[in-house]
Amino acid sequence: MAQSSHVLHEIHPVFNTDSRILILGSFPSVKSRESQFFYGHPRNRFWDLLATLTGEPLPAGIEEKKSLLLAHHIAVWDVIASCDIEGSSDSSIRNVVPNDIRPILETADIWAWHYLRISQPIAWQFVENAIHTEEWQCPFFANGE
Repeated sequence: MAQSSHVLHEIHPVFNTDSRILILGSFPSVKSRESQFFYGHPRNRFWDLLATLTGEPLPAGIEEKKSLLLAHHIAVWDVIASCDIEGSSDSSIRNVVPNDIRPILETADIWAWHYLRISQPIAWQFVENAIHTEEWQCPFFANGE
């Protein structure tokens, strides 16, 4: 069994005032933490899929990935700021401290949340729980939606 350790999320969110779609993951995998960017495992299909959907070439490095996201008005971040985790296993996540997504929601005109429900069901659980806490109250969730 892998050893659990407390890990800080050190990858900055990608967004700007033109972002319209927000993709939220749970917490970076070991490979993403090593590469210092989202969806960093070579077998993760996120970048292949995004390139296909946007009709763009597959981005190679971090700057190309950021450019692809921003050119298509996509913001990306994770819902967890720190946690105890074993390797990359979402099911092992404990002692969660949520990321404050208000800066994204207050800066960008997000009109579509895209949640990777199949690969990261734990992320939605944390978002749903956080929406109903005082520290996450913001105009985006004013109606409890």
